[in-house]
Amino acid sequence: MRGHPTRRALRRMVAAVAGIGLVGAVTIGAPTLATAKTKATPSPLVKTSYGWLRGVGAGGADRFLGVPFAQPPVKSLRFKAPVAPTKWTGVRD
Repeated sequence: MRGHPTRRALRRMVAAVAGIGLVGAVTIGAPTLATAKTKATPSPLVKTSYGWLRGVGAGGADRFLGVPFAQPPVKSLRFKAPVAPTKWTGVRD
């Protein structure tokens, strides 16, 4: 069939587009990450029904990473529905 690219031509086009995307992500994304680290704000605190959480404020957004949503599924909890986490005292980072 004429007018349709061959598989080899399609592979070259995909590789070229992927290469452009990778270069764009590296050159454009790197300054954004660097500025996010320099614009650190005070650590935000949030009270939940299980206890206090301390997040990280950077780049105009607050991030709360590693927040437990359930108890670990070990021993009797394995292969069962998630169970609410236990309450904690103090501030959890």
